[in-house]
Amino acid sequence: MRSYLAARSTRVVLAVTATAALATGLTACDDDDLAAGGSSTPAASTTGGSGSSGGSGGSSDKGGTDGGSTKEDGVEQSCGTNDLDFTVAKSDVTGYLLVSAKAKSGISCQLAGSAPLVLFSSAEKTTAYPAELMKKPADDFLKLSGSTTAYATLIPNTTRAEGTPEFKQVDITVDAKDSHTAALDLPGSYAVDDAAVTSWYSSAADSTPDAN
Repeated sequence: MRSYLAARSTRVVLAVTATAALATGLTACDDDDLAAGGSSTPAASTTGGSGSSGGSGGSSDKGGTDGGSTKEDGVEQSCGTNDLDFTVAKSDVTGYLLVSAKAKSGISCQLAGSAPLVLFSSAEKTTAYPAELMKKPADDFLKLSGSTTAYATLIPNTTRAEGTPEFKQVDITVDAKDSHTAALDLPGSYAVDDAAVTSWYSSAADSTPDAN
């Protein structure tokens, strides 16, 4: 009997000792976690918060990028000769020609209000009609898109000279620095001498100088 009690007492002591050791280990772990910044539960919450914040930041950044890439895309580009469709028709003033320019489909651009260059041949080209003789000053720029049209008046024979070369076609470019030209048929045959062309205007009437 005494042997049984002694053995039982020994098991109880061992159990108590093990429990105390386990409690001591857990306390040490808790102390380490606190020193590291918190238990496993707060750490999981922080991770979740970081993920949420990260997703929000990514969405905001993407929105800013998309907005910047499409803001006024193509609107501020200058019109080149290749961006435009041209036509030439008789003006209301006899001997004058009305040149029209529109942006090609899908293009939006700014056309400088200066006079275009019209070439009848390598030896015959236009000069800019004097701005001071126009009824109103030309705009610095004209925005062309869709059906919006710019107009300039071409005067093939400013001297009204006779026996001068006649032409049925011309080449036009929006700027002397533009290497591209557009070939246009004239509405008839026109004598050319000291040809001139006005600046671009937003209306045909404004682009027509007074006959002299």
